[in-house]
Amino acid sequence: MNELYDYNNTKDFSRLFEQNKITQQYDFNFSGGADKALYYVSSNYTKNQYSAVKNKSDRFLLSGRGTYQFTDKLSFRLTTDFSQSTGTSVPQYNYGDFSSTERFQDSNGNPLPTVFGSPSSTIYNPGIIAQGYYDNLNYPLKEINEVSDINKLTMNRIVGDLNYKLTPGLLLTLGGVYEYSSANKIHYASENSAESKQFVNFYSENNNGTILFNLPRGGYQKTTVASTLGYTFRGQLTYDKKLSENHSINVIAGAEVRKIIAEANTSANFGYSDKTLLQQPVNYPKIFNGNWYNTRFGNISLYYQDLFNKVYNEDRYLSAYFNGVYAYKSRYILSGSMRIDQSNLFGTNPKYKYKPLWSVGLAWNVDREGFMQPVNWVNSLKLRLSTGFNGNISKESLPQIIAAYALNNRMVPVATSLNIKNLENNNLKWEETSNFNSGLDFTVFNRISGSIDYYNKKSKDLLANAAIDPTKGGAATLLNSARIQNKGFELTLNGDWIQRKRFNWNTGIAFSYNTSKVIDVYQNNLKYNYQFVDGTVASNYIVGYSVGGMFSFRDAGLNSLGLPIVYDQNGKAKQLSYISNDEGINDLVYSGNNIPAYTLGVSNRFDIGPFYLYFMIDLNAGFKTRIPRPSPNSFRPQEGAESYFKNPGDEKTTDVMGFLGTYNYDSTRAYYAYDNSDKYTVNGAYILLRDVTLSYKLKSAFLKKTGFSNFELKAQGTNLYTHGFNKYNYSVATGSYLRRNLVPTFTLGLFTNF
Repeated sequence: MNELYDYNNTKDFSRLFEQNKITQQYDFNFSGGADKALYYVSSNYTKNQYSAVKNKSDRFLLSGRGTYQFTDKLSFRLTTDFSQSTGTSVPQYNYGDFSSTERFQDSNGNPLPTVFGSPSSTIYNPGIIAQGYYDNLNYPLKEINEVSDINKLTMNRIVGDLNYKLTPGLLLTLGGVYEYSSANKIHYASENSAESKQFVNFYSENNNGTILFNLPRGGYQKTTVASTLGYTFRGQLTYDKKLSENHSINVIAGAEVRKIIAEANTSANFGYSDKTLLQQPVNYPKIFNGNWYNTRFGNISLYYQDLFNKVYNEDRYLSAYFNGVYAYKSRYILSGSMRIDQSNLFGTNPKYKYKPLWSVGLAWNVDREGFMQPVNWVNSLKLRLSTGFNGNISKESLPQIIAAYALNNRMVPVATSLNIKNLENNNLKWEETSNFNSGLDFTVFNRISGSIDYYNKKSKDLLANAAIDPTKGGAATLLNSARIQNKGFELTLNGDWIQRKRFNWNTGIAFSYNTSKVIDVYQNNLKYNYQFVDGTVASNYIVGYSVGGMFSFRDAGLNSLGLPIVYDQNGKAKQLSYISNDEGINDLVYSGNNIPAYTLGVSNRFDIGPFYLYFMIDLNAGFKTRIPRPSPNSFRPQEGAESYFKNPGDEKTTDVMGFLGTYNYDSTRAYYAYDNSDKYTVNGAYILLRDVTLSYKLKSAFLKKTGFSNFELKAQGTNLYTHGFNKYNYSVATGSYLRRNLVPTFTLGLFTNF
């Protein structure tokens, strides 16, 4: 027994299921042309080996650009992009899926079963096999050799624009876009895989000791073929002219028509062999009529719609747009834009079809004023003001009832039915956002440049699923739910501090601050305390608080039963129970926002002769995060779980909740209180060393003679270090409390031109 508990499979997991992540990238570009024809061709091949074993991909890209000047007035520009990629993957496991004491193979290297993925017990499995069924356990080390997914994707995009100068300053552009993509995904589980065996076992019948397999023994294959075809036709007039010495104008007006057709087809085979390419018939009406239930096996069931399905979707868009800029003495600039979009997505009600999006702006080049000429350390200075409106409407938010065809398995025989996706709502409106921006762009001392921006965004009629009267046909539907405000400022700064022949130092800084506030909630269905915990969901918005507001239970430790207790608003300790003592938001305290209010990025580059060193640091601050609580129920308990509550009296020495005897509504409340305690809600700020790059440019007369104009060797490391500014050194950037740093990535590259 001691040998069992002393074993930790972390190293074995890494050895058997993980590999070094490697990316290989090759680029080849060339260009050329004559006076009236220019071209540029680029190609790229990328090969990836991912961190999970037997997971890899490759991609080939080919792009071409061509410009052709037929006459002084007529020209043509053509752009083509082609890509083809193939990805191969096998089941990917996380070491947290397994208990730390589970072994993946025996002393002879044979695969061993695990609890994860095994619907049957190792105790009863030998009896299952003895009766004539398949082995019903999961062997991860075996599964990665028996199950695979192959994804092939091909994409092609062609853009053509024909330009004709009608008059001096007036240009007519007629163009279009052709887009096509095809995807082919093949999922295959061999006869030896746990996936295939468990399906066969589940759809079996035992009649007095005689087993009838309704799914044939053998492999399982599912194939999905999908394609997307798109056309865009565009006509545009551009007028760009200096009307006089002090007046200039630039106007763009155009319209475009777009159509997108997406199709997909899915089919499945059972009793399939990838060697003979043969399959066996299946009596689908039998296993899908009614609800198939097998008391012997708790395996995952199949759904007909997942095995056989066909999708056809066609969207059409019609747009008109306008953009105009007027400048006086190149100092004062007035700009405006407007766009109207119409689509088959918007239903038949005209008020949902026409919603112009617009913006107007003013700019002042202060540096060109006479009073600024003596200030020679200011190279450029521009003030900007703009305001505008944009909107959005969901594809599911039509004025009509939206439903999808489906098969009703609860009827015998199976019948065609409709699944309601969204109820009729003629009062649905666009999500609308009004924007106000002001900014300052500057360059000083010929070395320091940057910008400062302030913005204020007010959004209303935000769409969210909200509870409705069930007698109207559903428990929830999409409604215009809230009005919020976002405001903040952004600063960018770029400085060339030192510029010498063999030494340069450049710094880039990007800083932003954002705050939000919920102004109004049209319909608030929040009632119970646990519903207020996560404020990032639109249906959980609370007036007066920020988007992403976190509410926490006031921690009061554990009671004599080992269950968490909390303080109510009057400071009295209580154990949460279902409804009876639930006081809603009054049971909680506001902890702060879980969205960073401050973000800062700082980069530095040092050029020293043929070398340069670059590094970038990111900082996120002004938010809160929760520390995941230890639990003895976890397959891989985190540090501290060993001190969980065991006997009355332990509540005086530990706050780690113990095992719950039975599951009920009160236990659900207990977990909410335990996982969302104010005691373990901490500062979420963290710093990340995002990028370090070292480069060396080799300059040689010999290389120039051989035709090479540039030869550069580059080494790069990303996500090298992370630090969380709390006593746990926890950072949400890592994605897991059990990991203190992001997984670093290292790249070695060779670049050349000839």
